[in-house]
Amino acid sequence: MLLDWVRSSGRAYYRARGHFPATIRGTEYKLDPYHFAFWRAAAQERWEPGTLDAITTYLTPESTYVDIGAWIGPTVLHAARRCARVYCFEPDPTALRFLNWNLDLNGLHNVHSFGLALAAEPGLCRMATFGDNPGDSQTSLLQTEAEHFVEVLAITWADFLAKARPENVTLIKMDVEGAEFDLVPTMCAYLEAERPALLLSTHGPYLDADKRKAAMAGLSEALAFYPNVFDENLASIDRAELLSDAAAEGFGTYLFTD
Repeated sequence: MLLDWVRSSGRAYYRARGHFPATIRGTEYKLDPYHFAFWRAAAQERWEPGTLDAITTYLTPESTYVDIGAWIGPTVLHAARRCARVYCFEPDPTALRFLNWNLDLNGLHNVHSFGLALAAEPGLCRMATFGDNPGDSQTSLLQTEAEHFVEVLAITWADFLAKARPENVTLIKMDVEGAEFDLVPTMCAYLEAERPALLLSTHGPYLDADKRKAAMAGLSEALAFYPNVFDENLASIDRAELLSDAAAEGFGTYLFTD
């Protein structure tokens, strides 16, 4: 109860102020007040430091960054200060609203945000959260048992390439709550030819239990042209770890590089 009161009071204070101020990795930001507890955690290095390290390492002032599953924008904000342009996808309409608010608060004009899903097949798709609330970062194309859904438009990676023609993509981040198992194979021709670093989050627990190990094996095989694999802390790992029970049964983040 006390924690709920603190959060409610914090939201009210920062809403009245208009933003939550935070310094993340030495850069000052104005951030949406509704997620002030998350932004505070990010500022204190309690949220995915390895992800921020990868963005810092693989982006240059001339780079293009592609963020597939941008949520409210922590990775997008960090990347936008470090590269020439960002393309990001966030189909959850609640998360997209906060993402665009955070971009506006910080005057980031090199970011192109799309309220679309990237998927293996184009069309109108139903999405719902595996969590408790819309926009809570767990909205997935795989959630089929929720009471409330949103319908979103999906395009393929080939569609995006044909329309945007992105140049000098040095890093792609994908966090799509289980859709990666179908999406990644459709991108492999591009990934193998261009070799951007790929920061991939996997969500085996969102699959049926008897399909998880095969799905991870499929990802490993599809991305076999990348010689190097790192874990969420950017420590080098043996590719065989992708086939382990821990990888299949848990939520992991892996960096694939040339």
